[in-house]
Amino acid sequence: MSNLSTISTSVGFFEYALRYSKRRTLNLKVTSEAIQVNAPWHTPTSTIESFIKQHAEWIQKTRTRLASQAVQPINHWQLGQTIQYLGQSITLAADPTAIAPCYQGNYQEPCGSDQLILPIALDADSALIKQHAQFWLESRAQQWFTERLAWFAEHKQIHPNAWRISRARTRWGQCNSRGVISLNWRLIHFPHEQIDYVIAHELAHLRQMNHSPKFWAEVAHLMPNYETIKMALRTHRIEACD
Repeated sequence: MSNLSTISTSVGFFEYALRYSKRRTLNLKVTSEAIQVNAPWHTPTSTIESFIKQHAEWIQKTRTRLASQAVQPINHWQLGQTIQYLGQSITLAADPTAIAPCYQGNYQEPCGSDQLILPIALDADSALIKQHAQFWLESRAQQWFTERLAWFAEHKQIHPNAWRISRARTRWGQCNSRGVISLNWRLIHFPHEQIDYVIAHELAHLRQMNHSPKFWAEVAHLMPNYETIKMALRTHRIEACD
């Protein structure tokens, strides 16, 4: 579980989210918008606060650096412009007579000449274009993730107790202590191997609820070439997808 707390440090006040889990060590996750502390169960508040204060300057520098980095959007919610789908740029178009989005191309293996035809007017504004396109993307994410989880279940003999689509603003995936996996629908923007890495990462947590060497060995078992793919995924930012 998590809650918001405020702490005074040598560089000013920080508001942070605190999340307890079965992990063994304290960990900080910093974005331009949020600070999250991951702590083992029953960690004293004084220990957590001391940990934050020790890293206060690093937190401040990291937030400043991230805030200064201009986010380059990967999607352009205008007719005739492109959005990202499975690592390819596909063009948005409209058909006012259509009743549902229609993909022109092979949606399993997209290419740069493909189009997503939306059932909207030719003069639709960007908000409506985004709404319809994201509806289609999320439905494709649901189908794609279902198929990939089935593949891992068949070929790697591992599957979650349940899984769900996530709309989280801070993470690509999550696995909780009940064996339920969450996968961010925005992953559908990226190449299939990057989606598989996130799935493998969360599946590995079913056997190792930590980031120990044993955990990474599980990831390697599920996806032997994960290191380079992991680095590629790190170049993406969730806020660039919107």
